[in-house]
Amino acid sequence: MLIAALAVISTSAFAQKTEEATQKAVAAAQAACNDAKKATKLATWMNAAKVNLEAYLAPQGAGMVGIGRAEITMLLNGKKPIETVTRTIAGKEYLVDVFTNADYYYQNDILQFIVTTRPYVENALETALNAYSKATELDVKGAKTKEIMDGINKISTYYQNEALNAYNFGEYSQSSVLFQKAFEAAATAPLSKIDTSVIYNAGQTAFMAGDMPRTEKMMKECLKYNYYEKGDVFAKLAESQKAQKDTTACKQTLEAGFEKCPENQGILVGLINLYLDTKDDPEKLFSLLDVAKKNEPNNASLYYVEGNLRKQLGQTEEAIAAYDKCAEVNPGYEYGFIGKGLVYAEQADKISEKAEREFNDAKYQVLVEQYNEVLSKAIASFETAFGVTKDNQLKLSLASYLKSWLYRFRDKDDAHKAAYEKYNEIVKTGEIK
Repeated sequence: MLIAALAVISTSAFAQKTEEATQKAVAAAQAACNDAKKATKLATWMNAAKVNLEAYLAPQGAGMVGIGRAEITMLLNGKKPIETVTRTIAGKEYLVDVFTNADYYYQNDILQFIVTTRPYVENALETALNAYSKATELDVKGAKTKEIMDGINKISTYYQNEALNAYNFGEYSQSSVLFQKAFEAAATAPLSKIDTSVIYNAGQTAFMAGDMPRTEKMMKECLKYNYYEKGDVFAKLAESQKAQKDTTACKQTLEAGFEKCPENQGILVGLINLYLDTKDDPEKLFSLLDVAKKNEPNNASLYYVEGNLRKQLGQTEEAIAAYDKCAEVNPGYEYGFIGKGLVYAEQADKISEKAEREFNDAKYQVLVEQYNEVLSKAIASFETAFGVTKDNQLKLSLASYLKSWLYRFRDKDDAHKAAYEKYNEIVKTGEIK
């Protein structure tokens, strides 16, 4: 779901202090910032940032992610957990050492992450970021620019790590807020880094939390920086607008998204559903698609999109014609063959359902022949796709379908038997020869 690659910064970056010593250091630094004379000095704000970062890390103790539990026991210098429990997070089981201020999460005796449960100082990262901003204003010669940038980058990373922890715990609203803070921290001068993947995560987690106004705000922020995530930004934005009953904005978003990312299925399905709900003419979709085709006449995927549209609108023959156009434009594009095969497979399913309700033997036999004929067309399309694609994972998926379908024909002749045995072996072994 999330796309941010999160870096882990070792908690040993600063010397560990006791809670009392940490709080005293933070209080002293804040007093200096509040002093009119000292507040004019760059060193005052650099120190405030430093001690607040230390305060943020201090409750986590001496543990370091990626280190074994035995080594961490030594690093803790005799400090023992209050209790050790087992917890399942996002489907994964962890051994957790619970300390007064933090929990250590282990898998296979390796520390995976640390969660602060009781901070020494509230809002330490926010205070540190504000201190760096003030330091930037006073650093007219840029002598501390690199140090400030490094510090801000760490703050953004810490926020991202907290956001990911919240996501894994299913706390999506909190995760969204933390991802936004990570984005805003990185965007702070002099780092001034616009990390669109992070603001996308803020929108994605807001969507998962069901907070549609916030989803809309975050996804619009993505669009401000021309960040689309292959069209998912438009799709999620449109869903949030639809949930808020803003049909006009939803339609505009989907149409704009379709022009930019016509292959996105979320946009495609959203447009179809919207046009059906509003009784609008779905043929308008094809007008939008024609524009894309004119811009990219050799893009086979656009004909695949048309095939999907036609299929979902029940225009079967037109769908098959569009999928055939894929092969004409690019014989190496496997998805046209897959789309065509799925049309035939769905037709075969409908014939099968009809046959199950038919009690007249003669009519039943006619339906069986029709079923075999249509299913054979599905098999031929999928076999072509299997031969064309270079994606082994896709080959395995296609082989699974082909094995199932060819089972019916395995005794028909040697060719069908050999084909069945080929795909059966692939499914069984998972090996593509």
